[in-house]
Amino acid sequence: MKKVVYINANIYNGTSNMKLLSNFSIEVDGNKITRIGQFEPDRSECKVIDLKGKYVVPGLINLHSHLPSSGKISKKKLGDKAKLVKFITSNALARKIGFILCKNSAKLALNAGITTVRTVGGIIDIDSKLRDKINSGKILGPRLIVCNGAIGVKGGHMDGTVANAVDDEKEAIEMVDNLVSQKVDAIKLMITGGVLDGDKPGNPGQLAMSEELVKHCVDCAHNKGLKVAAHVEGREGMEVAIK
Repeated sequence: MKKVVYINANIYNGTSNMKLLSNFSIEVDGNKITRIGQFEPDRSECKVIDLKGKYVVPGLINLHSHLPSSGKISKKKLGDKAKLVKFITSNALARKIGFILCKNSAKLALNAGITTVRTVGGIIDIDSKLRDKINSGKILGPRLIVCNGAIGVKGGHMDGTVANAVDDEKEAIEMVDNLVSQKVDAIKLMITGGVLDGDKPGNPGQLAMSEELVKHCVDCAHNKGLKVAAHVEGREGMEVAIK
């Protein structure tokens, strides 16, 4: 396979003293950039693509994403989201629709220049299945770091949608073990309420998971070699998460 050289590119390289680099060329060999500069490519040894002054930037990273939602602004109201998720997980055909929904969200992110996405709450094991298909080259999408369904409490943030509720230590350990079996990259906890949950000032920051339950989840995840991400709002939740 010939090398590919992109010419006539305007480059922002992402450094702290970043300046526009005009009329630069980018040489790519396989899946690696091997040279960037102002040089004339040997057209007998490579494929040349003229970018005609288009802009090139390093891939962007989104560390907080829920793929069932594309993030696009919509005037339509989804109604009961928990009921919708229940339908998506009800049978094979509905699960396939849910997979396509998440696949389209991931592709939308890639087309926006986001090359790495961390999903921190999803529906069943759709995110990990999508990650594997992207990694195998069967689907075009960004690099995915997945948590699948988050762990929360009954009535807590995102309960019944992209989070699954646990009541005690035994259920928390079972939930972590289940996520490990789905080959997740990390565990996500919903420690406090969220902006969408509050009906009066102060509610979003209320502690939902007890400190003891958070500790059981974190200890279990760490014993399995997994890091933990957490949804927290307000001082109390932050202190519990950090501790």
